[in-house]
Amino acid sequence: MLLHKEIHKGLLGLVVNSSIREATELLGWLIVPILAIVITAFFAGFYLMKQLPQKINVKTGFVASIIGLMLLSILGLANIRYYDNFYNAVSANFKNSFPTRYYFDFLNDYRNTWKISNEEYLRATKDFKFGAIRTSSTNKRRIVVLVIGESCRYDHWQINGYSRQTSPLLAKEHNLFSFHNVASGASVTHRSVPMLITRAGVETWSDHFTQKGLLYAFREAGYYTAWVSNQEKEISTANLHIADADTALIKDYNDNNNFMVANNYDENLLHPLTRLIKEKSSDIFIVLHTLGSHWDYRFRVPAGKEKFPVKDFYIFNHSLADKQNIVNAYDNTIAYTDEFLDSVITTLKMTSEEACLLFISDHGESLMDNGDYNILHAFEPCYYSIQVPLFFWFSDALVNANPHFTDGLTGNQNKAVSSAESIFYTTLHLGNIDIPSDPNFKKRDLFSSSFVESKQKVLKENNTITTLPVLKAEMNSEKRN
Repeated sequence: MLLHKEIHKGLLGLVVNSSIREATELLGWLIVPILAIVITAFFAGFYLMKQLPQKINVKTGFVASIIGLMLLSILGLANIRYYDNFYNAVSANFKNSFPTRYYFDFLNDYRNTWKISNEEYLRATKDFKFGAIRTSSTNKRRIVVLVIGESCRYDHWQINGYSRQTSPLLAKEHNLFSFHNVASGASVTHRSVPMLITRAGVETWSDHFTQKGLLYAFREAGYYTAWVSNQEKEISTANLHIADADTALIKDYNDNNNFMVANNYDENLLHPLTRLIKEKSSDIFIVLHTLGSHWDYRFRVPAGKEKFPVKDFYIFNHSLADKQNIVNAYDNTIAYTDEFLDSVITTLKMTSEEACLLFISDHGESLMDNGDYNILHAFEPCYYSIQVPLFFWFSDALVNANPHFTDGLTGNQNKAVSSAESIFYTTLHLGNIDIPSDPNFKKRDLFSSSFVESKQKVLKENNTITTLPVLKAEMNSEKRN
């Protein structure tokens, strides 16, 4: 309602997968009256319940039961032709009708997040093996860094043609390769990230609960692995796979740990990155999970590093006149991410090792693009929340030792790509790792000359599917109207 959206399954899913800190950052002072209303409603309901009679006579109870059964029967008859039996018809009505559908949607998301424990994941994957092997040895140590961006749009990067200088530092890198037609598998983090780091896809998203991910595959091939996150401890969707790392360093916003200070700037990830590279002598795979361009944009950039002027604004009281101001704040986060990635690259250059970086955002963001109030991202995808940036950087040592390493990459830069399908395989290729038993490897690996363009499927709410081309057509239609 506050974002001009009706309540739906996706919003309920986001409630389950959000933290207190994230909620307070979004709601600001509104969290006080909201909590007051919730508490008042609870006690009012409790009081009214107490006013009900403790007992009703048999006749009244019998009549009420008959009326209830009749209502249930009517509900079932309304759509029984679509179901195998009457019970399923009644059940479907309750699960898809107001207001009971809210209860079932919330319960479903609860079961698919909080109820999936690390112990259950470990039991399901106890005997799981990728059979990951090295395809070739290297003369120097291989350092592979996967940076997962947050709420980052493709079209707001200078290196992708944006008119503003949001990535001047990356624009100077000569070993940088950017892809231009990449779709995320979903528009919310708790669905998109598992698809990035596992073989689970848009149609098989729940498979990540029973399969290992990138961290485990790299470990099978002899790499030391680390997950370093500037986000709070991810709920089980990604957290299951973080446990497969040799080292997991995750921001704790309630307690200053050994590598973070009391702020949430992505530059805090640089110290653990440097430390891990120096302390470990083996080949190493590191995931850096950033806060990137997550709302509130103004909190993502340290004071004094803003490139574009930003006046104070409030998300729940914004108007179309605020668009440029909000875009300025958002573009500051992109420019800061450019600075952060440049620092990561500088760190890798200092090693003289065969180093590489892959940057992919989990999803994009809406910024009132079609003259409407749509902002941020939600479970229901749009073109702007699905088209994402994807680019690679390689050290001179890696390119010199592997002169043909990027040939396939260059040939695939403009093809239709799904991050949900290709990041897993492509990241393994960065480590000279193959899974011989996997028939999808070559056709989804972005380095492969056998790469097959993706249909760019996208997971919507209620597990329905759309595609990026469809979302693009809808966007163009809205613009014309």
